Amino acid sequence: MRSVLNESGHEAIWYLTNKVMWWRRLHSPEVKRQLRIFGDRVRYQWPVLANSLSPSSVVYSFGIGTNATFELGVVAECGSRVFAFDPTPRSAEWAACQRFPPQFRFIEVGIAAKDGEIEFFAPAAEDDISYSAYREDGRSSGSVRAPVRSLRSVMSMLGHARVDLLKMDIEGGEYDVVREMARDDIRPDQLLVEFHQGFYGFTPDDTRQAVRTLQDIGYRLFWVSDRGLEYGFVSSNAGTQAA
Repeated sequence: MRSVLNESGHEAIWYLTNKVMWWRRLHSPEVKRQLRIFGDRVRYQWPVLANSLSPSSVVYSFGIGTNATFELGVVAECGSRVFAFDPTPRSAEWAACQRFPPQFRFIEVGIAAKDGEIEFFAPAAEDDISYSAYREDGRSSGSVRAPVRSLRSVMSMLGHARVDLLKMDIEGGEYDVVREMARDDIRPDQLLVEFHQGFYGFTPDDTRQAVRTLQDIGYRLFWVSDRGLEYGFVSSNAGTQAA
C-alpha cells in the first residue's frame, strides 16, 4: 500500500507542478486532427492520429524508461509492431522482468545523430530513471556508457524502409536527432517528441529552431501537452489511412 500511495503522491505532485507551468508553452497546434490517447497516467500519455496505425505499421519509441503503457496500448488497440529502445541500466533491468506481447520488442540501444557509444549521466534520485547524455546541476556523479545509433542505422539494422510513428523522450538528445532527420531525409508519418527547453542548458530558442526545422521539411504540429514540452507532428506526406 505504501508504494501505491507514494506513486500516487508523486503523480499528483508532478501533475500539479506541470499544470501551472502553462507559461512555458511555446507553440499551439497548427492543424486539427482526431486523436487517440494512449498511456496509463498523464505523464506517460501521448496521442496517435485516429485510424492511422494498423498491424502492418511500424512504431519506434526511444527512451521508454520503466513505463510502456503508451506502447502496449498501441499494440493492443492497433496491433502494430512496436520497437522500444532504451540503453540505460534501470530501463534494461525493468524490461528483463516484463512479459511483453509478440508485437513488442525491447532493444538496448539509444538514438543519436551518429553511431557509437556515449556517456549517460545518472539521475540524482534513486526512483528517477531519466539518464541523459547532458549533465546538469543536481545530477548524480555516476554515469554509464551505452551504445547509440542514428535513426537511419536503426532502420537498416531492423530492415525497415519506413517508420509510421516515431516517439522520442530522450532527455535533450532530440535536438540533434531532428537535425539528422532533416539531413537524411527521414520522414516518419507521425513524430512525437518531448523537448527539453529549460533543462540541460537548452533554451526556448533551441526548441523554436527544432520546430522550424520540422516545419521546413513538411511537418505540421497537431498537439502540444498542457505543460508545453511534449509535441505531436504529422508529415504532410502522411496518408489518411493506415497502410
